[in-house]
Amino acid sequence: EISLGLVGSEMCIRDRHVILEALRYEGLIALRYQFLKVSINGTYVGVYNLEEHFETRLLENNQRRDGPIVKIDEDMLFQLINQDLSRTNKDGTLFTQSPIDTFQKAKVLRDPVQLAQFEKAKSLLEAFRAGDAAVEDVFDIEEFAKYYAVTDVFMGKHGIRWHNQRFYFNPLTSRLQPIGFDFNDDKPGLDPLSRINREHGIFYGTNWALSLIHI
Repeated sequence: EISLGLVGSEMCIRDRHVILEALRYEGLIALRYQFLKVSINGTYVGVYNLEEHFETRLLENNQRRDGPIVKIDEDMLFQLINQDLSRTNKDGTLFTQSPIDTFQKAKVLRDPVQLAQFEKAKSLLEAFRAGDAAVEDVFDIEEFAKYYAVTDVFMGKHGIRWHNQRFYFNPLTSRLQPIGFDFNDDKPGLDPLSRINREHGIFYGTNWALSLIHI
């Protein structure tokens, strides 16, 4: 599965393509991403970005053993958005109450090994959300440190909101690793140095981590 989207601006190129290459350089999991000129029925419609999806080939391309890719489901969030209800002060509640899901669900459910791995990943993330598990017992600290550093340098903070996070469960370490996704700067022009020492630092706004991941 792939994702195809219209390239809207030079910022899109910077925030998506360059940051993914930076993540790849640091040895982190990064989606394959390229730009294509697209014509439909002979009519040129512009330059589109072609983006890899979350499945086994993504892991293979990043030299990772096959394992579940999980996320916090964002359906509850978009139900609020579609109802034109304010999200203000609701992110924390949505973060703790939204279900944890996996990509390639049919494949995972058919495979007893991957199903057990998904259940483990889910229990770890649920324990973290409840405040019952330490950061280092759930996440690959070194990888997340690099991930947040790269994210902040390139001002890709949209990708670290709780509903945009994607996690690979490493079956060898039983830890969650970040998968870079959906990077852009919600407020263009902000210098990263002006945000580093603010409350929540690089954790822009009311994001998935809240204060739990501050170590």
